[in-house]
Amino acid sequence: MIIPATYPRPVPALFDFSQAKLTLQSYGVKLNAGDAKKGYRSVPEADLYVDCRCITEKGLSSRGTGTTTEFQAGVAIASGKALGAVYELILEAIKKIPDRRSEKADPFKDPFVICFLCAWGVHRSVATKHIMGRRLRSAGYLVTIVPESSVEEYLGYLQ
Repeated sequence: MIIPATYPRPVPALFDFSQAKLTLQSYGVKLNAGDAKKGYRSVPEADLYVDCRCITEKGLSSRGTGTTTEFQAGVAIASGKALGAVYELILEAIKKIPDRRSEKADPFKDPFVICFLCAWGVHRSVATKHIMGRRLRSAGYLVTIVPESSVEEYLGYLQ
């Protein structure tokens, strides 16, 4: 199969990717599982889902949760290669925003939502969210990190 030289479509120079608004959130799949009577809700809607089961946190839970800098530092040391791959995946997804939102005059008007998933939403996904948030900010992106306690409120689940 011959792939034309124009694929993937070249990204027009008029897009300033640093103006992409990124919203990062974390979610625990098992923590939020249950039936509707117990407050079950589905995985939050997002533009990109990152499965954080590739992130190592073994032996780090004694250092707190994913919100602590000590825990995040341990994850960065234990999973540096995996975190690098996650960062590259996010950068590639950002480059695809104009194609995914081609019907909009300004494809960067709405935030690009990235949801980091793990089992309980306490360690790996939270640490990865904060690590990626710092890295993306340092690269010049406009980043909003949804605090763990306000994900439902942010998404409109609470009145």
